[in-house]
Amino acid sequence: MLDMGLFEENSWELEKFTYKEFTRRLIRAPEKCNIENELRKFLNLEPYAAVLHRIKWLGLLSDDYIPLKKGSPRDVILHLFLEKLNYEKGEQDFVIMEHRYITFFPKDQKRIRYTSTLIDYGIPNNDSSVARTTGIPPAIGAKLILQGKVTATGVQAPVLPEIYKPCLDELEKEGILFKEREEILS
Repeated sequence: MLDMGLFEENSWELEKFTYKEFTRRLIRAPEKCNIENELRKFLNLEPYAAVLHRIKWLGLLSDDYIPLKKGSPRDVILHLFLEKLNYEKGEQDFVIMEHRYITFFPKDQKRIRYTSTLIDYGIPNNDSSVARTTGIPPAIGAKLILQGKVTATGVQAPVLPEIYKPCLDELEKEGILFKEREEILS
């Protein structure tokens, strides 16, 4: 999508453009062409590439007219996303994240695998898990800074106990938490 220019913000006159024509102009393909073949060449894809099937499913190769008079490529893709990528009533998403670390302790000659797993479900008819797990952490960070509980300045990775401990505590109150396991390997 980035290679195609779909995140560009320059404004286009879109009235009477089909999605196929829009895509043709994005990739600067000739007027009378097989747009699917031109797109494959532009993106260096095989005919059976999953990316091509997703682009078609999204509607970027359709003869439907874009329902915007003016807008950027980003506006066009946003319109398609809002049309195609939404939840049905009561539907929910979920996020699974797992980190695994194998450590070796030379003194004891032990290897231990540490596993940290997050499983979070969206709230039906409310916030998605993706929204919760990407939006709540920076909101907590901002709150802690405003309350003076984080005093580190500049851009900080969340590796300081002053930052990550209160953040993890607040995330746990929101039901967002990692379950930790350790396993002795040798």
